[in-house]
Amino acid sequence: MNDVGATNGCFVFASGFTGFACPSGLAFGWSFKGDEVIGGAVPSDRPVALHFESFGKEPTGRVAVFDCSKSLIRNRPMPDSADSGGSEYSKVAYPGAADPFIHPRQIQFMARCFGLSPAPLEGCRVLEIGCADGTNLLPYAEMFPDSRFVGFDLVAERIEEANHQAQQLNLQNAEFRTANVRDVDTSWGKFDYILCPGVFSWSTDEEREAVLRVCRENLSPGGSAVVSWNVRPGWDLRGIVRHFIRQHVQAFASVDQKVVEARKAVEFLARCTPDEIPASRVYREVCETLRTSSDYYLYHDFITDFNQPLYFREFNDRLVKHDLQFVCEADMAQVAALGLSSEAQQTLARTRIPEREQLLDYLVNSSYRRSMLTHAETPLNRQIDYRVTAGAYVALAEPVRNLNIRPDSREPVTLQYSSGSFTMIEPLGKAAMIYLAGIYPAPVEIDRLYQESIRLLPEAFHSPAKDDPDSLTEGQTVMARSMLAAFGAGLIRMCVSPPPISQMISDRPRVSAFNRLRAEQGRMLVSQWHQSVPRLSAEERFLIRQLDGNANHDQLNDRLKEFRFSASAGDGSRPDSSASPSLQRMLLRLAVDRSLLIE
Repeated sequence: MNDVGATNGCFVFASGFTGFACPSGLAFGWSFKGDEVIGGAVPSDRPVALHFESFGKEPTGRVAVFDCSKSLIRNRPMPDSADSGGSEYSKVAYPGAADPFIHPRQIQFMARCFGLSPAPLEGCRVLEIGCADGTNLLPYAEMFPDSRFVGFDLVAERIEEANHQAQQLNLQNAEFRTANVRDVDTSWGKFDYILCPGVFSWSTDEEREAVLRVCRENLSPGGSAVVSWNVRPGWDLRGIVRHFIRQHVQAFASVDQKVVEARKAVEFLARCTPDEIPASRVYREVCETLRTSSDYYLYHDFITDFNQPLYFREFNDRLVKHDLQFVCEADMAQVAALGLSSEAQQTLARTRIPEREQLLDYLVNSSYRRSMLTHAETPLNRQIDYRVTAGAYVALAEPVRNLNIRPDSREPVTLQYSSGSFTMIEPLGKAAMIYLAGIYPAPVEIDRLYQESIRLLPEAFHSPAKDDPDSLTEGQTVMARSMLAAFGAGLIRMCVSPPPISQMISDRPRVSAFNRLRAEQGRMLVSQWHQSVPRLSAEERFLIRQLDGNANHDQLNDRLKEFRFSASAGDGSRPDSSASPSLQRMLLRLAVDRSLLIE
């Protein structure tokens, strides 16, 4: 900042900001009015909130006052009452979300990679701690009718919603309870998979200990639990923004107003902090995150008292205390840590747990983990063997841009996708990507993928027949290694129990009963790969409600025309069939772009 002057205790900056030095018991304030800056000392018993205008708007002359007699950005202690935690959560309760990385399908394959013998998903028992309205568990229950699913949450209204949806779907294998994690004991039984998303860092110390106790006492032998939590050092930088937001919103009474003002405050930081200030990058990254994040996320991560990030070594110490051990991250891309230098990779490779994970968090500035746990006495194998791919199913995680590949060439080809890039050399791996792109988003068993990929290659690239029927050919080994590498890069999905999903449109298309119900309710849908499905139009929601596998294309067309006519009559417009997408195009979008079609 240049041209800084001081007169009568008032510091005037060239930016047009005026701050006033003041004695204890007074506050300093400023207001914006055109190009004029007005400020003055006011009694500290008259706190007035600082209002940041929305992005791109001019200041409107509102006054901001801060109390100088006490720090507003001090570290407030975490309340040690569990009731406080429940009250805070109930103010802005999570509506439920779908996370593909904590799906038992993902956990099952990751457990297999690390030497565990995970339970089959057909006939297993699953517990979710903090299940909200059941959005995570209900699709499981429909997909695996012979398994048992139990979820609980602090907020009774959310549990009522979950149980009501289970009744509407006639799901006898799903049960939802109102409870605190401290209420769970051995009478609840054993579970093959325990899921704990969005709870651990956002609870009291007593509740965090209870989460780990449940993972120890209620997890079946050899079972797997997944706990998500906020991580230091990444959250240390985000904590700067959190402190700023909490300082700002204390002056506002309602939760809604706090959230609105928090967004404005972060936008202000992002656009007004000079580039040469190191924190400016953090402000902009958080701002970008919050622009696409829900109010629930903003409130619980940046406003409430309950957000306790930990270093990995601190988290691991707690695991040891409860006779648990860290297995891996539920996201293989986090395990692989691609993109680091060869020196960093070599150092990580020769470093043991927990030091490896702590070092990794420093190297990549981790701020969030989904950590898989198991009992301390359960044997693990941290050297992932490519043979874990035997019998696995493979699918592209997303459409790959610019898939212009010559599979019969050993020239490096770099594939671009949303989370990065992946370079391939092996012709067989390239052929596999071409085949997977052609069937996206459907999965294929890896042996069939190998056979289909071989067909795309000249005979010179074929492997000789194997003598031992239980061994892999050279080509199959190349395929297994290539797919594991792509899995580690986040380019493909791998699983043992694939979802029913089709990119082909049948004569009588069908989506899940869960998604038909959610379309009727106007709520968030969940894809067959267990991802949230955003931004559905009214026409798409109407069509989804019709896709129960009974209506053929002619019947669906008639219903769609009737819906469009009714909608146009409601707003006084004339239906324009030429401007409306065809049934075939809408179905294709639901199949390929949304991954919703079962058949």
